[in-house]
Amino acid sequence: MVYGQVRKPMGGVDLERRLDELQRRLQSMIELKTGWAEPHQKSRELQRLFRLHDMDATGTMSLAEFSGVLLKFNIGGTDEEVQALFDRFDINENGLLSFQEFGDGLFGLKRNPLADAQCRDVLSRVQTRLLKRTNSSMRGFSRSVRVMDRDRSGTPSPLFFLR
Repeated sequence: MVYGQVRKPMGGVDLERRLDELQRRLQSMIELKTGWAEPHQKSRELQRLFRLHDMDATGTMSLAEFSGVLLKFNIGGTDEEVQALFDRFDINENGLLSFQEFGDGLFGLKRNPLADAQCRDVLSRVQTRLLKRTNSSMRGFSRSVRVMDRDRSGTPSPLFFLR
């Protein structure tokens, strides 16, 4: 790609590949900056980088601030790609990245399941079936969730979905 050339927006698998590439490049830049140091040194550098780009000092990073991080490391992408990478890291979907989300997302510790089209599709089908089954009533929905909560932890058990 020629420097300054505008890339057309992509979707689906192409977008996911591009996001993986952008994430790897950002990871590599952090690794280079820390000299492939121990995890605690990487964490300190990541915190420094995070604070440097948290312009309003809220302890969170907005999309614009996150975009600034990418620009600092000369990692370009379309607006769609930057937004999608931001969304991939934004686990709680509040439109802001905490340091925890940024670090976990960047180094692959946690991933937002809703950033994956396949997960969104499965959740949509589950939601549709639940609504059909419960006729949109809260009582029926609560009953369905209790059936999925095998270990009585208050959340549906992953084992329920594996059968």
